[in-house]
Amino acid sequence: MQSKNYFKAQLLKKNETKGLVLFVQYSDYTVKEWDLFKGQIAGSDFTITRIKNTDMLKRLSGSSYTNLGSSFHGSMAVISCSQQFSPKLLKRIIKIIEEQSKLLLVCGLLNKEIVFPGTLTKWSELPEDTELYLTFTSLVKKPIQKVLSISNQGMNMVCSDLDKHQKLGD
Repeated sequence: MQSKNYFKAQLLKKNETKGLVLFVQYSDYTVKEWDLFKGQIAGSDFTITRIKNTDMLKRLSGSSYTNLGSSFHGSMAVISCSQQFSPKLLKRIIKIIEEQSKLLLVCGLLNKEIVFPGTLTKWSELPEDTELYLTFTSLVKKPIQKVLSISNQGMNMVCSDLDKHQKLGD
């Protein structure tokens, strides 16, 4: 339970975050490599902050998540974003993380819930809200268009029959 509280405390520390925080492990970065990576992250509207691994291990010990302590070894950092969560945003940061050979996504906080890398990757593949809206409206329009088409066919048939009768002088 303490580990969840720790992750949530990290989220609260960053008041400018709006729902997306990622915890990553990194290793063997030179100062130059770290600065380049920080610049890449900052250019994508994200911030990265190193965290003390010893604090995390202390919070994990004695909790129901003690066994997870071995997963959180090495140097850790928190990546957060000031923008509202979107699958496009998640896809962008996951791509940046995957391009780094010395970086590993451990878990994330999405709307204050702990989410693991596999789920984050799946969520990054979800369509944007506008795409979903357009798909929905096109689905809703199809039955209406069909009804109008049938209605127009019936009206065309009646007009055609009236034209025939008028030409024949009936």
